[in-house]
Amino acid sequence: MSDSRWFCRLALLAAVLLSLAPTPHASAQEVDEDLVAQLMGRMSSAAKVGQLFVVTFPGVDVDEEAAITALLRDYQIGGVLLRAENGNIDNDGDTPTQVATLVSDLQQATWDALRAEGGSPTSPYIPLFVAVDHEGNGMPFTAIVSGTTPIPSQMAIGATWNDEYADAVGQVVGHELRAMGINMLLGPSLDVLDTPLPGSAGDLGVRTFGGEPYGVGRMGQAYIGGVHEGSAGRVAVIAKHFPGLGASDRSLDEEAPTVQRTLAELREVDLPPFFAVAQAEDPGERADGFLVSHIRFRGVVATRPASVDSQVLRELLDQPELADWREDGGVTVSDELGLRALRRFYAPNEESFNARRIAREAFLAGNDLLLLSQFALSADWDDQLENAGSTIEFFVQKYEDEPSFRALVDEAVARVLRLKLDLYGGTLTLSAARPDTEAVADEVGSRQEVWAELGRGAVTILSPPSADLAPAPPAAGDNIVIFTDAREDQPCSTCEAVPYIDPTALARVMV
Repeated sequence: MSDSRWFCRLALLAAVLLSLAPTPHASAQEVDEDLVAQLMGRMSSAAKVGQLFVVTFPGVDVDEEAAITALLRDYQIGGVLLRAENGNIDNDGDTPTQVATLVSDLQQATWDALRAEGGSPTSPYIPLFVAVDHEGNGMPFTAIVSGTTPIPSQMAIGATWNDEYADAVGQVVGHELRAMGINMLLGPSLDVLDTPLPGSAGDLGVRTFGGEPYGVGRMGQAYIGGVHEGSAGRVAVIAKHFPGLGASDRSLDEEAPTVQRTLAELREVDLPPFFAVAQAEDPGERADGFLVSHIRFRGVVATRPASVDSQVLRELLDQPELADWREDGGVTVSDELGLRALRRFYAPNEESFNARRIAREAFLAGNDLLLLSQFALSADWDDQLENAGSTIEFFVQKYEDEPSFRALVDEAVARVLRLKLDLYGGTLTLSAARPDTEAVADEVGSRQEVWAELGRGAVTILSPPSADLAPAPPAAGDNIVIFTDAREDQPCSTCEAVPYIDPTALARVMV
């Protein structure tokens, strides 16, 4: 590439990578199937069903009166998803310590819920999954931005064409998430942006490694390996958005997108990155699960989103490249079951929200974990939490009444337990699940050696064509005009708006 690479848009992403002391690559542990069976034998019907659900909740209170405490106590849910917009994360101050304290309180409340009535509980202690989005490139797709190491967008990483950078960024992400007690990463995105649609509602922007299936797959493997290594195997990686959103024509915030591709075309473009992270030679580079998107494929079936269609999802998961991964415990996680795309699919006029039906069909389609977020017709938290509780009760009743449903639940719960056992080295204890809230401030955001090398490697000339470039880069004394995007967002529900990009960021990198 020409020395005139200074004319670019991505150089502002330079200061993002960190030097890390080498640690052993994580490898998939052989979970004792007898231990899984023993755990399940001690679990009640409600405890098993509860493991299928990952929920969102408001605020940070985990006292006796808190909504999340009731869900933990009454329904024994399997996990939570933390969101800044829900008030779980305060990106204004010592955020890593605040998040670690919340996670510690949640795991403690899970433990306490088993002993609420006194005596020995019937069910064993099963740590919560605590999940976040942490894509990089700041808000809105990075939940924890204050106090953590800035992470580049996936496109910036992909633009380097060097998987060592993907591994290194993954190590930072894994290390810092583990320090805060986060044990599930919803990412990275393995979508293949083969046909960019700038300006369209469905455009992924810089939320993907690129537009070439092999390259996206290799970057995904390296990134996942880095997360596993950086976290010492304590963070589960849920690659998204299976089976691929790269060619989506609209936003999931509005309507379920339809991709005009046949299964053969999906195998050619969208699925190879997922195949890559399911079949990686290094077990540490394999994804622990896939996040299943609410997307329709005209060439596979007529109209239903893959996330709620058993024919579509099972056909995709039955691809030969995924069979061993699934058999070995690969977990499927539904995308948010309250997204407007799904609400409008079931009720185009949006006058009703059949929570039980949506969750049931998502589970029967093949999702092991059901993400109950925005789970009501309104944004009212009472409605959302009531729907969550009602849905879990509905599942418990079906578990007890229908042998075929019970068998599917047991199969999914076994996958969930295998993954949790894998994360915690085969022993599920409260001490292992709770982060060290005193040490987190020293562990997170402290690896600030500038990785200008990644920024230089990511530089991509957008305009003008190479033939029109000046013969030499700017000389001392030349003036350079820098244009910066002026978009803003709120880092927390009560924070003032801040720019996505610091107006002086590029200038600081250049000088």
